[in-house]
Amino acid sequence: MAHRDHVSVMEIDSPPGQDNAYNLHRLEIAGGFEGELDLHRLDARRIGDRIHTGEVIDEKKNYNVEVFDLDEDAGALVPVKTISSELLDSPNNLAVDPAGNEILVINDHVTKVGPFRGGKEVVGDANLAECQTDSGECRLVTSKGLGYANGIAIDSQEHIYVTGVSGVVLVYQMEIGELKLLNSFRNSLGIDRISVNAEDNIVITAFPDSLELMKTSTNPPDPVPGATLLLAKRETINAGQPEE
Repeated sequence: MAHRDHVSVMEIDSPPGQDNAYNLHRLEIAGGFEGELDLHRLDARRIGDRIHTGEVIDEKKNYNVEVFDLDEDAGALVPVKTISSELLDSPNNLAVDPAGNEILVINDHVTKVGPFRGGKEVVGDANLAECQTDSGECRLVTSKGLGYANGIAIDSQEHIYVTGVSGVVLVYQMEIGELKLLNSFRNSLGIDRISVNAEDNIVITAFPDSLELMKTSTNPPDPVPGATLLLAKRETINAGQPEE
């Protein structure tokens, strides 16, 4: 079956200026996957000798999370599991935990591609679902307090960072199956996606002008809005105290 979307990878350490710089190439899908790729978000983790990926798929609004292993030698995604649940009603982003056992999914309850599409300018009330990669079972871990959350990342110590367009970053940790809020901080810019680097610092994409973003989101032919990158570093302020 011809798949609608596809995943590509590039080797960021290959020298620029050569033919096919960065070696950008498409990943094929190994046999056993019968669905159609209509990709929304993707996250990946190296677990031992495997690279585990979780991908939100929208098949005409019937959302699934597809779990693949990356066969690096063959350059192919190997299907592992399809996760379907009524809790995946409006997935906006997801993150795979360091062990590859769980996938955390943000449901934004606004629209598939953001709060301002179709003229909507209402901040949603997002929730966070946890799905097990072995059983495929999902459960809600928080159903309030997230506002319009659209970014999520997990660091090597399993701190969970959730961001929203209001500029807040919430820091959680899962303790005995319950989500515990550890910390939060805010900046004056609207936050979009986030990621965690090798030092467990947070790389944040942000928009300085929210009105410009709203205008462009409702009228894509407009010029692309200005954006910036922020870096939030973890540090110990006082000896014996938790990191901030």
